[in-house]
Amino acid sequence: MDSLVHLIPSFTEATAQKLSLDARSIRRFVSRYTSIMPDVREIIANTWLASSGVQLDALARETTDVQRQIVTL
Repeated sequence: MDSLVHLIPSFTEATAQKLSLDARSIRRFVSRYTSIMPDVREIIANTWLASSGVQLDALARETTDVQRQIVTL
């Protein structure tokens, strides 16, 4: 069975292929999603911020409290 593991694509690779993106983009999306708090994601959904990868990366690097402060300004 272990010899067949290489035949099963990883989540990142399978998702990238289905969405016609590269695996790096998928990893970046997942990292943003897991690093930004759910309530913060809800506040920024459908705003310009949700469309800016650079801004999302900056927000994801902040602490939970700082994320909340930023989106409630």
